[in-house]
Amino acid sequence: MKLAIQIVLYHRSKHFMKLLASLEKSDLQYFELFCYENSVNQEEFRKSKSILEASGLIHHILTGNRNIGFGNAHNALWRLHEAPFVLLLNDDAWLTPLFLEKALQRMEADQKTAAVSGLLYRWDGSADPCATAGTFIDTAGLEYNCLADIRDRFAGQTMKDIGDALQEPKEIFGVSGAIALLRRSAVERVSPEQLPFDPSFFMYKEDVDLAIRLRRGGFISWYEPMAVAFHQRGLKLGTKTWFARIQEERKRPKVLRQASLLNQWKLDIYHASVKLGWRDIFKSMVHEAKRKVLTFLSSPTVFFFAAEAFIISLPATIRRRRLLKQLLPDVRLSGASTRGEEGSRAS
Repeated sequence: MKLAIQIVLYHRSKHFMKLLASLEKSDLQYFELFCYENSVNQEEFRKSKSILEASGLIHHILTGNRNIGFGNAHNALWRLHEAPFVLLLNDDAWLTPLFLEKALQRMEADQKTAAVSGLLYRWDGSADPCATAGTFIDTAGLEYNCLADIRDRFAGQTMKDIGDALQEPKEIFGVSGAIALLRRSAVERVSPEQLPFDPSFFMYKEDVDLAIRLRRGGFISWYEPMAVAFHQRGLKLGTKTWFARIQEERKRPKVLRQASLLNQWKLDIYHASVKLGWRDIFKSMVHEAKRKVLTFLSSPTVFFFAAEAFIISLPATIRRRRLLKQLLPDVRLSGASTRGEEGSRAS
């Protein structure tokens, strides 16, 4: 098996058929599906299993007696196979027929490529979606501003806003976990557990941590515009005023906001280094201050719960930082690829 597709399901059985229908139409068919039903609901599990069986696709499905989170569900699926290439696929995604073929071609063009992102548009859930010049972009990979600010490229913009830059394949900082093609050997090389995600992350920022680790390991990520997909993202397109941002923040479930804040603080501990450069460190401090103020103003309880959880997890967070320093060199993350930097241990 050359390609494994991993899908974590969470109360998505009614959308699952659309996702599988897009996979059935793929020009590339040599893959197996590995699914984890995380809803802790036997009825949801039965529905998902029935939909998989009706699809005729080669599949495997797991469930458990508790919600183990996005990252650990993917970690559990990762252990089930040894496929050299793995596509992480959200349950609210839809792939165009050429997606798998084009993403794999980009991955195989360079042995140093560890991750590939396609061009992901926002999806309204309609059957057979089609992108126009005015369709909002979900992500074209991750871009690095500073350690505390790593975001989706072109998110909330449209093709007519961006122009030709959207059509150019290019090296990027990392890939979004919503739809991400990964090279197993590279991912396992940069993980103490030989798994894609930090087991302590319940949800959010797992893909950012992986992108940083791959970068520190000397690997690269690519954006492939010919690999087009759609994603039903639940978050806003973007607001600029503080009042609007506070309003948007309060609409998100508290558990999600807490996880996002907690995991960002862990990332800061894991990867902070003088090698980042003083400009990066200063920008990160300013960005973190703004994040804390925004979270506190929008929901003080979220801020204090996240702070308490961070203090409790601090000894384990510091131990993991030590493991990562033994495994990976500290490098400057901004700017060009870390390939060729002295001290890279990827080879």
